[in-house]
Amino acid sequence: MAKENVRKHEVAFCSEVSKWTDKLFEDHEDWPFGSSDIESFGRGSQKRQDFRVYERSAEGRGKLALCGEVKLPGTQQGRTPFDMALMQDAFDKATAENCRYFFTWNVEQLALFDRSLWDSPTMHERCIGEWKLGLELNKPTDVTRAEVIEKIRTEFLPRFFADFTDIYLERRRDTGLSPSDFYIAVLESHLCGPMGPVRELSDHLALESNRNRAFEARLKNCAT
Repeated sequence: MAKENVRKHEVAFCSEVSKWTDKLFEDHEDWPFGSSDIESFGRGSQKRQDFRVYERSAEGRGKLALCGEVKLPGTQQGRTPFDMALMQDAFDKATAENCRYFFTWNVEQLALFDRSLWDSPTMHERCIGEWKLGLELNKPTDVTRAEVIEKIRTEFLPRFFADFTDIYLERRRDTGLSPSDFYIAVLESHLCGPMGPVRELSDHLALESNRNRAFEARLKNCAT
């Protein structure tokens, strides 16, 4: 898919997520967040931030509470939310806006970071949580599948923002993963995530098995 078409899909997807998010904030008045938007230019920058969340405010838009980068599965930076260039870009944009919390999200998996911890010596100390969708997505258009939309809207976003509320209000301090669990999560996202070698091999074997019964039989014999 051409780069410009990927970007159009990305913008359209983020627009839908923003609508679902704003509806969640309407339904959860106990949460400190009031609105979201997409495609905002960062302060003093020509680079866009894919998604932003603002504090609830009686008048107008509140303080920027969260910003982040969304990359679709099946794209180079959508391979994993732990892509170094993607994380650095999200950090730089959050720094320009003086926003403490930022995220990277390839739709399958979201990683949340605390900018105040960015100078920590190890990556696991910078990442304060990760949330998985629970579905495999292999190409940009997968985000338009009905079951994907339903799961994001009714399960993933409510779970993430409920957790982020506790983090933001400092009611939850035991965030993040242990060092071993974190690096396993990073390794798995690189190997088994969209475009990862394990995922691609698995998809190839499944495709060959569906169109070649002899191959399927040999594969089953190898597995036994």
